[in-house]
Amino acid sequence: MTPPQRDIVPPPATSDKAPRTPAEASRTWAIRFVLLMLVAMIISALPVPLRFGLVVAAPLAGVVGIIALVQSFRAAGQTSLRVLLIVGEMFAGYFALLGLSWVILAPQIMAHEDCLDTAITQARIQRCQTDFEQSVTDWQDSILREYGLDVPAS
Repeated sequence: MTPPQRDIVPPPATSDKAPRTPAEASRTWAIRFVLLMLVAMIISALPVPLRFGLVVAAPLAGVVGIIALVQSFRAAGQTSLRVLLIVGEMFAGYFALLGLSWVILAPQIMAHEDCLDTAITQARIQRCQTDFEQSVTDWQDSILREYGLDVPAS
């Protein structure tokens, strides 16, 4: 005679780590956000080809900042952190727009940087700036004309 079969149930998994509190989760995400914003600030100060990394770093910082903000609402007493995260989100948005503008105006910016690399005198630096402003204005006018909009006379 065989003994009756029993369902084998594994013991519950035990963890040495205690579950994280909402305040700890909020702090962890806030630290990640600050680090990504620091990366975005450093990238914005790099030479032109590397500045295009801001297109990735700034939105990533923005997403992590939103997660940190949501986590801060789950924890009590995080008002100052919430205010700082909201201000940080504004800067992340600024950096994202800045990176996007660098990508859109890449040819003009690269030409401007090349011109400045060879400029020795103040007159040449001023000429580089004038050429850059004119190339951006020409680009804007061409985009407006492409969509059939009138270019305002200056």
